[in-house]
Amino acid sequence: MEIAARLKDASRALFGKREERGTLKDGKDLLELIGTTASSKNVNETSAMTMSAVYACVRILSENVASLPLRVRRKTAKGSEDADEHPLNRILKDDPNDSETSFEWLERMHAAHEMRGNCYGLVKRNAYFEPEGIEYVGANEVEVVRVGRGRGYKLGGKLMQPGEILHIPSMSLDGLTGLSVLKQAKEGIGVALAAQEFGARFFGNNARPGGVIEFPAGTTEEQARLFLKKWREKHEGPAAYGKVAGLTGGIKYQNIGISNEDAEFLATRQFQIEDIARFYGVPLFLLQSTEKSTSWGSGMEQIQLAFQVFTLRPRLVRWERRMNSTLLSQRDRDAGYYVSFNLNAILRGAFADRMAGYVSGLTNGIYSINDVRRLEDLPELPDNVGGIHRVPLNIGPADAPAKEKVTA
Repeated sequence: MEIAARLKDASRALFGKREERGTLKDGKDLLELIGTTASSKNVNETSAMTMSAVYACVRILSENVASLPLRVRRKTAKGSEDADEHPLNRILKDDPNDSETSFEWLERMHAAHEMRGNCYGLVKRNAYFEPEGIEYVGANEVEVVRVGRGRGYKLGGKLMQPGEILHIPSMSLDGLTGLSVLKQAKEGIGVALAAQEFGARFFGNNARPGGVIEFPAGTTEEQARLFLKKWREKHEGPAAYGKVAGLTGGIKYQNIGISNEDAEFLATRQFQIEDIARFYGVPLFLLQSTEKSTSWGSGMEQIQLAFQVFTLRPRLVRWERRMNSTLLSQRDRDAGYYVSFNLNAILRGAFADRMAGYVSGLTNGIYSINDVRRLEDLPELPDNVGGIHRVPLNIGPADAPAKEKVTA
């Protein structure tokens, strides 16, 4: 009880006291409310992830976010540096809990964020209210409530203290929870699932159930049943696709179904891939869809840059702002501590581009040698060598008087 009281007092001192107001939101899992679509397909987390485009978008975004170095940084007189001494840095860099690495935890959290529009983590703190770990919490376990003009969280019916729940919401309309992509895109995903099921059924049953076999007058029921049995044996299944059928004895086949071409089956599937990619902001080449030209840019480099700027960066900023306000106390923030992703790490695969960027930064005084070596995870040189910023000798202030030419 004494420790609990100390935690409560510390929480109020660090993050401020707030009072709960308003009505408790519906505690049901958001995905239970998505429901059936106009295509009669039930869209939920499980069914949506069987659609390759949804799975690929969620995987690509969550893996890219989780792969970036996440550190606690501290502002200094000369810029900023890694704050290795801060207890939060170890949690974000190594293992946030006993069962997951930092990559696995962040990947799981962000996958939930992309599908549900919200992800939650339970922040475990010590007696001094310092973070000791973060565990994933399912969206259906947390109830978001209005507290004053902000958010509050209930876990197991208990109102949690500020700083105990890490909540990363996507774009929100009510100021409490983020919009679920699955819910917003449910009709498009439903069409994609229906087209996927149609394709599976089509190739799994080439006996053409959309047609009618017409028997001549006098055919007995037993004769018709025997004929249909042999027909299915020869013409059902993908192995029999395209085989020519022969009919004798006045038997006629009439096709009453529509073909794949008539239904524009492949075009429908391609459009749904583009539609889902549009919801997530993922370029089509990352989904292995390269049939059409793209408006992301004229080359692969431009497309990658656009993906980083317009898709990844807003997500990283959203994470950074929430972690700063939830995981760091006001005292830490006043002391210059902040949480930051290193987006430069995404360029590690492009060695030539990375080196060219370093050379430009070194030449223009943006980087010191030690700045570059830190980015490459190399040991630093002594400050008198590696900490110096250099600029070309022929560069000076724009308003400096021009040097007079000396003549002999």
